[in-house]
Amino acid sequence: MSPEDRSKTAFTTPMGLYEFNRMPFGLCNAPATFQRLMQGCLGDLNYESVLLYIDDIIVFSEDFDTHLNRLGKVFSRLHQHGLKVKPSKCHLMQPSVRYLGHVVSADGVATDPDKCKSIDEWPTPQNIRDVRCFLGLAGFYRRFVKDFSKIAAPLHGLTRIPKDENNKGRSKSRFEWTEDCQTAFCKLKAFLSSPPILAYADYRLPFLVYTDASNLGLGAVLTQVQDQKERVIAYASRGLRDSEKNDKNYSAFKLELLAVTWAVTQKFKDYLMGAEVIVYTDHNPLVHLHSANLGTIEQRWVAKLSCFNYKIKYKPGRNNANADALSRYPHVLNSSGDVDEDEMNAYAMQLEAAQGSETFPGYTMEELRFKQQGDVTIKEVVDRLNEGTRPAVHGTSKALKSSVTSGRN
Repeated sequence: MSPEDRSKTAFTTPMGLYEFNRMPFGLCNAPATFQRLMQGCLGDLNYESVLLYIDDIIVFSEDFDTHLNRLGKVFSRLHQHGLKVKPSKCHLMQPSVRYLGHVVSADGVATDPDKCKSIDEWPTPQNIRDVRCFLGLAGFYRRFVKDFSKIAAPLHGLTRIPKDENNKGRSKSRFEWTEDCQTAFCKLKAFLSSPPILAYADYRLPFLVYTDASNLGLGAVLTQVQDQKERVIAYASRGLRDSEKNDKNYSAFKLELLAVTWAVTQKFKDYLMGAEVIVYTDHNPLVHLHSANLGTIEQRWVAKLSCFNYKIKYKPGRNNANADALSRYPHVLNSSGDVDEDEMNAYAMQLEAAQGSETFPGYTMEELRFKQQGDVTIKEVVDRLNEGTRPAVHGTSKALKSSVTSGRN
């Protein structure tokens, strides 16, 4: 640690006052600092040959020789940065590894058996705190369980105990473990004892998104056809806000369009940005979305969707069972996924800029170049680009540090 910062880590003991010379666990900025160090070490390899999260590094490859080569690069980088690994915590040449609570293999992503064993052996909750702890652990794997929201609904109902107005806002003590709660508890444990393996996304192939909306919530399923077999990548669902439940404000068309917008631009955005997307809906009018007479909110949603390469196709509800079930049994607590108006305006401006002229309003390109030369941060970037070098994490301006670390990805 920097000498001027060591006093901030001071702690007292019966033997006197002590300070840390090296960054300890527990400091609020310690994870971010260590992640920044690792980004500087292996950031340019991230997602290409390694996956990097703080001190967890996973090296992946398709064959033995490539794997040896990539391991050599990783060990060389660690040596250059003065970092060491603990042999007992290293697992080399493995067909599958445990990583961040999951098991990663060539087949896809599965749950960690030890975590699922803990869920399977979980005793019957005796109070609200026990229920919340169980839902927290089980909810970590919710994307592996179809209809998770439907199954867990009775348990979530227990955590929403109303306030006692006559007792200074404290919660009333109403914990009633019903038969429905026991059934939900047992079902979740059973499903998570043998969950499915979710496929990896192949960005060379089109993505299929199945969406549906009901008067209870929104549902979506993300899949891909890989090796002539359709495989699930993720499930998603959420409840409706009070305003969205109003038939006067939200017609069937508007609600179904909301489901498409939420699934494509929010829930699965990281998968779908820049990829070919086919959206299946059981609401036929959405197929003619671009020729429909839309209101202001719908136009903003369409502007937001325009950032994606998507097509909407009709699929009857009886053939769209996955998304239909999720929409009718959404996560009762996850009702805050409405499309934010400020965010929609930002997307609309982004679309307008992409489709508009080559200059910003009021400035020519020459004027912009001149003004950029007068900006300290931008000039630093331009100089580095002209030199063909990358700025180091340390020794750069604060405004550029976040760009440097993210750029190494």
